[in-house]
Amino acid sequence: MIISFIKIIEEGWSEQQRCTIWDMAQNGGSQKECANRMGTTQSTVARRLADGSYITYERAKNIVNDALKHIGEVGYGY
Repeated sequence: MIISFIKIIEEGWSEQQRCTIWDMAQNGGSQKECANRMGTTQSTVARRLADGSYITYERAKNIVNDALKHIGEVGYGY
């Protein structure tokens, strides 16, 4: 269900939101650093992240990643 939620968020992104979110996910750093890399302003980056539900998206991805790590640690129970 969470993976479906992640896909729904992704499908709602504009191309600019997608590029901004990808940049933050790949490079990290501050919004100002992202803005510099993208040739825009920090406020534009902040708006794109907010409009693209970036924090919710990252939290959902972390839940999935944590669950997969847990499964890997526990194994299949054989």
